[in-house]
Amino acid sequence: ESALLVTDQKSTADKSQTREHIYIPDIELKGNWKVECRHHITHTEFNTEIQDLVDLSEFEELMDFSGWISYTLKFDLDETAYTSFDPGIVYDIAEVSINGTNIGTRWWGKLPLTIPENTLKKDDNTLVIRVYNRLYNYCATLTENPVAKRWIDMNSNKSKLPAGLLGPVRLS
Repeated sequence: ESALLVTDQKSTADKSQTREHIYIPDIELKGNWKVECRHHITHTEFNTEIQDLVDLSEFEELMDFSGWISYTLKFDLDETAYTSFDPGIVYDIAEVSINGTNIGTRWWGKLPLTIPENTLKKDDNTLVIRVYNRLYNYCATLTENPVAKRWIDMNSNKSKLPAGLLGPVRLS
């Protein structure tokens, strides 16, 4: 692996437009998560509150769930200079907003999302992570549907897929 670092001592870049780089330890966001679920097919809704991020396919009400799951967390900070956000393990796609500012969508991988300057505040921050999962667990319940059955049979282990946000959710 290689890295190329280029410096320009004569740079005329406006230093006031760049963030000050200070070390702040990463923090894990924890607390009372408000969880709202909406099924893509049946349009049924399920709401709950959880303390720990878990695989939602383990909930009886959500074993066949396919749709979006919105996680909302209110939190306060001692420091607001965090520049990146990592939702941790997500099944499958996550759209993230902090204080009403969309900071991005994670489709795959583990790359953190960049937090725009002045997005975080010391008190009363609101984080919303909307997770979209696949149709697999729902289709597994359609035993009389030949197309769904053929699609499920292509999966060699035939077990249900995890659903939701498992975290850990971090600011750095």
